[in-house]
Amino acid sequence: MRRGRRLYIKAKAEPAWRFWGLYVHICKMETLQEAYKMAKSNDGAPGIDGVTFEAVEESGVENFLNQKPPQLRTYSRSSCAAMSKPVPCSLLIAQ
Repeated sequence: MRRGRRLYIKAKAEPAWRFWGLYVHICKMETLQEAYKMAKSNDGAPGIDGVTFEAVEESGVENFLNQKPPQLRTYSRSSCAAMSKPVPCSLLIAQ
């Protein structure tokens, strides 16, 4: 069984369980590097912040990845206008 599926089953079975230990693994540089490679090989689109792979590579992939662990550890992220706007109900209803 895939790890993601096991985590899903655990979360559904025990809603009060907290997965704090996941942050340790997510913040590892090798995990971030592999995630970056996978997203790029999958023709990943820019994120909500609009940063493209080209922009990341211009400023340096290692520099970009080194910024992520502190953001993840403090559970912080920069907010942007797209995240603060409500989603119209008409977009949520399947047509």
